[in-house]
Amino acid sequence: MTGRGADGRDAILQQGPIDPIAGMAGSANQTRLHWATSDPVTLPHDGTDPVAGAGMSMPAPGETLFLQLTLVPHSATPIHATPTLDYVAILSGELWLVMEDGGETRLTAGDTVVQNGTRHAWENRSAEPCTMMAVMVGAKVID
Repeated sequence: MTGRGADGRDAILQQGPIDPIAGMAGSANQTRLHWATSDPVTLPHDGTDPVAGAGMSMPAPGETLFLQLTLVPHSATPIHATPTLDYVAILSGELWLVMEDGGETRLTAGDTVVQNGTRHAWENRSAEPCTMMAVMVGAKVID
């Protein structure tokens, strides 16, 4: 993580592995929360960890979460929707995006998805783990 150092110069302030956070009960899938912002985002960043001790809660409108999710082989999330705009990139493995209407698409490393607060599930139908990164942007939901 970069930011403004104590000497006033821009620097690498933090690096190293990120521990998984508690996930859904009974799931072997792993979530690593890399970053979170509030609204408005303020710069320069002072190097404090915005996710230290944080759990996984949905960002409010204008807030963001940057996370990594690894789905173990032959696993799936329940169908769900979040009040967020999600930018998703598949880093490794393969994953199926399954929509509420039954539509589905196979995703592999390098594929991206823009998830617009719709009801969906993620399914790893393969024998290998699948890792994806996502930026979740809290949105105002209009019915």
